[in-house]
Amino acid sequence: GINAEYGTKHRPIQHMEFMTDAKARQRYWARNFVGFPVFIEKKPNISHSVLAAMEHHNMVDWVITQNVDRLHQKAGSTKVTELHGTTNIVTCQRCNYVTDRESFQGYIQSYNSEFVAEIINVTPDADAEIDKDLIRSFPTP
Repeated sequence: GINAEYGTKHRPIQHMEFMTDAKARQRYWARNFVGFPVFIEKKPNISHSVLAAMEHHNMVDWVITQNVDRLHQKAGSTKVTELHGTTNIVTCQRCNYVTDRESFQGYIQSYNSEFVAEIINVTPDADAEIDKDLIRSFPTP
């Protein structure tokens, strides 16, 4: 069977852990690389659409969300504050280069063209639960 890294008690990576732990970064990028194609295909639901319509009709001044998926913007909302940031922008922590996450997926793919993993689950932040033994072979961007 699959030797899963996390189960239902998944704990998202914290910033300090990401910045200081190479294995945590490797785990993050391996799982995010696999989960991102599923994540990017997510569509806004009726709640996102209603809020966008309410904004358009001046019934909502601003949307404040904990979501990192940009579904409010996909639905048409323009006045959105993302409390936890977004997974759609990637910033290099060495040189501050900024790119969109979809373009970065291509960059990661170029270094991991042979990497294939069965997805057990994908969380709302594109974190794919995959076999933890595969993570060790993933070249970190």
